[in-house]
Amino acid sequence: MTGDEHVWLDGIAALHKSMDDLPSTVTSATMLSIASKLSGCTRTLDGLGSFTDRLRPVADLAKQACAQYEKSGQCFKTAGDIGAVVAGSAEEMKYKEATDCAFGSVGEGSKLFADAELKGHQIKEAAR
Repeated sequence: MTGDEHVWLDGIAALHKSMDDLPSTVTSATMLSIASKLSGCTRTLDGLGSFTDRLRPVADLAKQACAQYEKSGQCFKTAGDIGAVVAGSAEEMKYKEATDCAFGSVGEGSKLFADAELKGHQIKEAAR
């Protein structure tokens, strides 16, 4: 494997860690901040530069992961825009749907990034 390939794979791991680094206390304001961060996943992935054909399977998984993080970002934005809700109100149901989507999509994105990292490790091992 080339040095550039190793650097690119390290970038995938760093991006995964960054996307999963979310605040433990979630308020309307933090949801909007999280939404902004997650919506930049593909842009950050593209910023890692080009990848080789050998790393295409990793890149494909990472792109799928970013799609999930960006979906999560949209859901966090929806929940953040709703803000505080009254129990039993129509807004409460919209808020619950948005937060379920947000956290579920983060989980899916994280799993896909973990799969991408595993695939990268397998490619490294095969190249030895």
